[in-house]
Amino acid sequence: MQIIAEQSKNYSDLEILRQDLALRDVRETKPFPLQEMNLTKDGVLQVNGIGEFMLSDLALLDAVRRGGLQVQSFQNFFGEQKEVLDEAVASAINSFYKHSRFASSEVKLITRANGNDRVVLGIPSKSYCLLTNEQVVEKVVKTLSPNLQLTRANLYPSFMEIAFTDKLNVARDRVGEVVEYGNNFLNSEGSRVSSFLVSSFCFRLVCKNGATAAEKMFTARYIHRGDMENNGKFSEDTRNIFDRFSLMMQSLPKLGDIPVTEKLISQIRPTLIETLRTKDTDEFIKGIDTSKETVSDLWNKITNLPHRIQNPQSKLKLEQLGFKLLSMHLC
Repeated sequence: MQIIAEQSKNYSDLEILRQDLALRDVRETKPFPLQEMNLTKDGVLQVNGIGEFMLSDLALLDAVRRGGLQVQSFQNFFGEQKEVLDEAVASAINSFYKHSRFASSEVKLITRANGNDRVVLGIPSKSYCLLTNEQVVEKVVKTLSPNLQLTRANLYPSFMEIAFTDKLNVARDRVGEVVEYGNNFLNSEGSRVSSFLVSSFCFRLVCKNGATAAEKMFTARYIHRGDMENNGKFSEDTRNIFDRFSLMMQSLPKLGDIPVTEKLISQIRPTLIETLRTKDTDEFIKGIDTSKETVSDLWNKITNLPHRIQNPQSKLKLEQLGFKLLSMHLC
């Protein structure tokens, strides 16, 4: 099949990221009825009146879902990377496109450049409003304080992440290690996340560990609807989130005075199991000494876990768990 596997890439320079995003040339097609789509057994998506497209690996999953089938039933297929779809499967998907009650529902394609061709990144509904990663970077750069500098930038298959911290205003933990803090920005160009997210973010310099907020008090989410590029609340939300987190981080040394309890371990266990295997979770928990370890020690251990995880969504969930420890004990 001509399926394109989207690759992850990290950047230490914002200008190089901008150049790469410009080359991707991400666009959205005009809306069209689902019944106008046809998926070939070679994995090519044909749309009447619009064109023929290769699919990214994520967009192939979207095409299967749009065809009314459960992706779980195709895990072996995707793992084996077969050259063609089973003809009966392709036929079933196309029949759903054309004859289901969703056949007249309108969708659109989000595509990027691939030489002279276009690759589909996602197949959202017609109400989805594209905000490209390139637009997000420009929007963020215009809004941020000059004190905030790029700490990390990752372009994953399903979303982009750029984080900035304030080099002039930092916190220190119980033993005096420097923790920078600022904002993290996530955006999806396809149909997976369907939002632009601003979150409080901190970065422990000694070990390069990060923690990212998921709580409403420290986040602002903009669903990809309406005029995303000119959303007037963005600047105010970004500033308020940073100020709120900055105030909380002044209490960071307190984590070193709070003992780890069995109740706390039971609270974090579900997220650990969700992101790690149960065996690895049990091993991690066995390594916690509740007789002498503090929440500060646990925070360092949890925010170290993403370094050994490949899946970007799992990495993010672990960083959010690390942030939850902060907000649970410092708010």
